[in-house]
Amino acid sequence: MCDISTAPYITLTVQNGEDIELSFIAKGGNAPVKIVSGTKEYNIIAESTDDYYYATCNAGASTMTIYGDILKFVCSSNGNRVTGLDASHNTDLTEIYCNGNQLTELNVSQNTALEWLSCYGNQLTSLDVSQNTALTELLQV
Repeated sequence: MCDISTAPYITLTVQNGEDIELSFIAKGGNAPVKIVSGTKEYNIIAESTDDYYYATCNAGASTMTIYGDILKFVCSSNGNRVTGLDASHNTDLTEIYCNGNQLTELNVSQNTALEWLSCYGNQLTSLDVSQNTALTELLQV
C-alpha cells in the first residue's frame, strides 16, 4: 500500500462526520492511494492513468489527507463540507478542480507543474498563482 511517510499528499479542511466526494487520476497503473481522516483510512488502488477513480469518504476529523502520486484531483461540489485545500505537498499535480465548495484557503504555492486550476464558486478572497509557471487555464470568480 501507500507509504505515507514518503508519499506526496493533498490536505483538505472538511466538516467532521460528513461524506466527501473525491476523484483523481494517479501516476502509473495500479498506483496506491491512501486517504486518512482521523481514525478512518481508505486504501485504494488507482488502476488506470486515463480514467478518474471516484471515492466517497466519510470524514473522521476536520482534515482529510490524500496520499499518493496524484496527477489530477477533483473535490468539486462538496458545498460547505470542504473549506480548505493545501496541494503544495504534491508538486506533480497538473490539474485541480475544486469549484463549488466553501474554500477560504487554497494553497498551490509549490505546484509548478499545475496547468489547470478551476476554483470558482468558493469564498476565496485571495489566490497566489505566482509560482505556477505552467498554468495555462485559471477559472475563478
